Amino acid sequence: MSADGKRAFATNVPTPNPNKPPATIRGGFIIVRRDDRTGRLITLGKTPYEHASAAEARAQAVVMAERLGSEFAVFCEVDAVLPPPAEVVTAAPVVDPEPSPPPAVKEPAPRPPVVVERRTKRRPATGGRAS
Repeated sequence: MSADGKRAFATNVPTPNPNKPPATIRGGFIIVRRDDRTGRLITLGKTPYEHASAAEARAQAVVMAERLGSEFAVFCEVDAVLPPPAEVVTAAPVVDPEPSPPPAVKEPAPRPPVVVERRTKRRPATGGRAS
């Protein structure tokens, strides 16, 4: 097996489906399934498949509902919140107060002496078994 074949096997990359168009990264429309018993939303796989438009996502949800017989919902990304840039996050440097003295060394409490009991083998009673 070639090095490329080993690498593809080891990286856990899904095999592309020729019938499925590539996902649109940051497309904003995802499809989730609603559980028939509990009504909770269930994501499809680890990472949701993003669609570029609401019409495309809705068409795929209709196909999936017909094929699988479950309720599917299309969600739209409303807002994306990013962390502030690194230079804005900087704060005043923390000033260390005077270093505290090292903790006092405490000697462990003396352990009580260990008593070792010597046991002898249990000997069977003489006279054989009682029936």
